[in-house]
Amino acid sequence: MTILVMYLLNHLTAPVPTVRNVEEDDQVAKGNIMDLHFERPSEAYAAVAWAICAADEEGTVEERAHLHDHVSKMEVFKDLTHADFTALLGSTRTRLFANLPNNGICIAPAGIDQIIKSVNSVLDREQRLEAYRMARGIAEADKLMPIEVTVLEQLADGFGIAREVENMVPN
Repeated sequence: MTILVMYLLNHLTAPVPTVRNVEEDDQVAKGNIMDLHFERPSEAYAAVAWAICAADEEGTVEERAHLHDHVSKMEVFKDLTHADFTALLGSTRTRLFANLPNNGICIAPAGIDQIIKSVNSVLDREQRLEAYRMARGIAEADKLMPIEVTVLEQLADGFGIAREVENMVPN
């Protein structure tokens, strides 16, 4: 289990969700995946953070530090205490991993597509660009892995911001 996942699970009282196999993507086509609906933009940003944190199955100390030192200070999270921010990340993880295909550590591509769909219904274009930049910052907090690049490309394409991010200078 990754360091980030262990950290969050140790600080939450919510039960660990049932694990779905990444190979269950065919269930998505049959409608056996729950639609996500975010009530607040902060939930959408937290889902994007989880999508990238879980992508490389590492959840490093550097990523956790970036979440708490940078992401938690973003405008969208300004009204949250440290405990509220941690609780939001934990409840978002529980919700994502209970409702999207995953292997217990990373979310399947079809699950990322569902996150994108839900994010697009809540965030405007500028917020989606900011959420992408947040995800990129998390991914670059440690060594950028090829799977993280793939997820970042999936996010950029799905958010409709690929043109804006193609020439973005790495952090």
